[in-house]
Amino acid sequence: MEGRPHETITDRAAAALTLMISRGKDPPATGNAWSERVGLGTVLLLAAVLRTWRLHQNGYDNEYYAAAVRSMAEGWHNFLYNSFDPVGFVSVDKPPLALWLQVASVKLFGFHWWSLLLPQVLEGLAAIALVHHLVRRSFGPGAGLLAALFLAVTPINVAIDRSSNTDSCLVLLLLLAAWAITLAAERGSRTLLLCSMALLGLGFNVKMLAAFVVLPTFVLVYALGTRQGWRRRSVDLALSGLVLIAVSLPWPIFYDLTPAERRPFAGSTRHNSMLELVIGHNGFERFFRPARSAPSSLSDGRFASRARPNNASAAARRRSSFVRLFLRRPLAALGLADGRLAAQAGWLLPLAVTGVLAGVLGVPMARPAGPPTWP
Repeated sequence: MEGRPHETITDRAAAALTLMISRGKDPPATGNAWSERVGLGTVLLLAAVLRTWRLHQNGYDNEYYAAAVRSMAEGWHNFLYNSFDPVGFVSVDKPPLALWLQVASVKLFGFHWWSLLLPQVLEGLAAIALVHHLVRRSFGPGAGLLAALFLAVTPINVAIDRSSNTDSCLVLLLLLAAWAITLAAERGSRTLLLCSMALLGLGFNVKMLAAFVVLPTFVLVYALGTRQGWRRRSVDLALSGLVLIAVSLPWPIFYDLTPAERRPFAGSTRHNSMLELVIGHNGFERFFRPARSAPSSLSDGRFASRARPNNASAAARRRSSFVRLFLRRPLAALGLADGRLAAQAGWLLPLAVTGVLAGVLGVPMARPAGPPTWP
């Protein structure tokens, strides 16, 4: 008999499923969705326990920030100018956004150790859930749960979320910015791109130029990842730069434009300028160690013999300086080589290398790029 072969119900279901996936739609929910929710809930519960177990032993943790929060909670002037002390003599050497969240917690619940530490715990849990979403949508549920688990149990991350430091807030804002820039590149959305830059600007108001470490990568993600024309990409990136500046700089400029006698002295600066703090202590000094002049005693005649080494010792000293540059109190990305940080997070490196090798060996190089198919 001529004609089309008989199609079974299974064939039609398979064809429909293939069509839905090709169009980016989700297949019907199964028991896997429920088990994934249970898995994520377990990871978040574990993270919450790690971040709150015997938290009272930390007390007020960083007393420098605790004193500033208490001073800022006493009045709008101290709140606005990030004052360290009640009379507004000197400011904290960090931007105010993360501390403002701690002040809000103190105003709601009173000045207690737990009201100071609560915002960081919540920020840490939110960051874990966001990492799960970001990884899951591109690599699947299993990878998302593993990523969330690793972030939940990494010792240095647990320690930061249990403290009154501002890094937990910065990490959360950078992850939100990463989420926005990813969607912006996939959809060619100018709105999401501007949203990402606004979130980076808020990160600037948490820890200044430390938030901009991810900026070159974000620009490349949008410039190379979106399907918009190059003229549209250039306009979008120019507008995003304006948004970044508009969100980042108003508070430091407002601070510096206020007469010195009406505001606290800018902490950790020499010239009482918040922009100096942006460029110096919280800027390039986080990435490059400032040069220091040699001790004056070396020029003294009593130390002439020590100050005149032979060529071999001079070369050894240069090598020693080079080693210290990278291994003694390393800066920026090299900070992961620091002994304390390596002990806290270095155990992730073999896992990362294994994942890279598995991806290179297991995924064909000709795999087409495209938006993720996971929800």
